[in-house]
Amino acid sequence: MSKIKRAFSIAVVAFAASFVVDSAHAGQILELDQGDNYATDGQRWPLIVPPVPLFGSIPFPLDFGSGPVSGRFFVIDPRGQVRFTDSSGVATGDFISILFGADPYTPRDNISHALGALDPSLIDSTLAPAFSDFSKHLNAYRFLFNFVCPSSNPSCSGLQFEATLVELTTEAFVLQFNYGNNDPVPGATAGFHIGANTVLFPGPYSKVGPDYCFNHGVASSFTTIAACRGAAAVIPEPAPLWLLAGGLALLVASCTRRRGATLRTH
Repeated sequence: MSKIKRAFSIAVVAFAASFVVDSAHAGQILELDQGDNYATDGQRWPLIVPPVPLFGSIPFPLDFGSGPVSGRFFVIDPRGQVRFTDSSGVATGDFISILFGADPYTPRDNISHALGALDPSLIDSTLAPAFSDFSKHLNAYRFLFNFVCPSSNPSCSGLQFEATLVELTTEAFVLQFNYGNNDPVPGATAGFHIGANTVLFPGPYSKVGPDYCFNHGVASSFTTIAACRGAAAVIPEPAPLWLLAGGLALLVASCTRRRGATLRTH
């Protein structure tokens, strides 16, 4: 992979053209655990050994409006934003603001990203959990800020927030936001600009956040997996990604830390 250039201009992003999406279907509560706990909570995330490089690529296809692309590159701004780039590290203009503020969040070691697996019921409450059947899992990629504080307020009680991309088909995916019981972050924003879609949603960011469906690059409020898949008919096989991720699991197997905290709703 080409080196990711870090010469990004740092500026608060202006949302010039936005559409309003009122999401009635909020995300499920996700536990901030690590390791293979799929049989008990429907999640599998690799053990993380900090510090994690704040750049990488997403191995499953994402369609931002010009067709599905596998291996989309990204850089994480420690101030709470994920920016997508080309293979040379040049920003494409697409981004996800999870909780984008004026100051970097610290400690740096508590910012991570990883490929994982989710039971479908964790994003679609109309489905019954099937934690015992891993073959039904969905591939997911999580950007996690876990017990962090703005550098201007390092003694805060600890903020938790994450954005998760969930693969449904080669043309459809879900973007899910989750927030813990967070302190106010003055001036912070949340939302995204992906393809032709720009959304800014207001706080308070102390609850399970909204979910968005992307189908052929068009964003809408997420309701159910079946509705989001819609006309996208090619359903990917999840197993190969776990073969690719196996090396990571071996590298981090020595990590003994495990967080069992839960993102809380009101």
